[in-house]
Amino acid sequence: MARHGLTAYGAALSSCTRSDILELFSSAIDLTRELYFKSLNISLEKGLYARPAYIPIPDKVEFIEKKGYLTGWFGERRPINSLEIMHFYENMQRNSVGKALLLGFAQVAGLKEVQNYMISGANIASKVVEVLAHILSEENISESPTYDSEVLKSTTPPFSDKLMMFQVSMLTGMSLGYYGTATGTVARRDLGSKFIRLFLEGVQFAEDGANIMIEHGWMEKPPSSIDEFEIAKSKKK
Repeated sequence: MARHGLTAYGAALSSCTRSDILELFSSAIDLTRELYFKSLNISLEKGLYARPAYIPIPDKVEFIEKKGYLTGWFGERRPINSLEIMHFYENMQRNSVGKALLLGFAQVAGLKEVQNYMISGANIASKVVEVLAHILSEENISESPTYDSEVLKSTTPPFSDKLMMFQVSMLTGMSLGYYGTATGTVARRDLGSKFIRLFLEGVQFAEDGANIMIEHGWMEKPPSSIDEFEIAKSKKK
């Protein structure tokens, strides 16, 4: 959650000009950074932190010389590079945590349609983990651990369906952003296509969630631009 907060607050800060709003998001970044440091240190002290894959440090700077570096579907494929490893590992880890969260939400959801939505999300996250883990396994790269066993058997809801739907909606939006960043970063064509597919599946899942929230009056409408044509049509003659 702290990682998501740093990403979101950073994007918000870079979009503001008012001094009081800038101060607000600067403070939010400071607090979230402290939360990240604390959670990271506790995880390290207790041996719970899942360390990402390690690759040897290059002896020298190298430049790409052949167009085959981009090859993915046909021909000899090169090993995945450090940026590609990061995107596959981090997105696998996020979906592993997301799956556990969705399974927990499914157990405690009050409405059947919310429960079914959470189960659908858990299934999607499971498929994402499988796809990303397969790529890492092919490259003999360590995979992120899963957290399914951390879900307890409780069915007592700690949160309302509205809050859980909002949380999942926010996380889904962040995931789509991460997939988009990964698509624009990876160089091998076959790897980029993986993230495009995941993005499209995520968009459909997000739309399904938005429909549920709209149906129950849970989605707040953000300010929008003026529809000049509608104003002109409604003007009394």
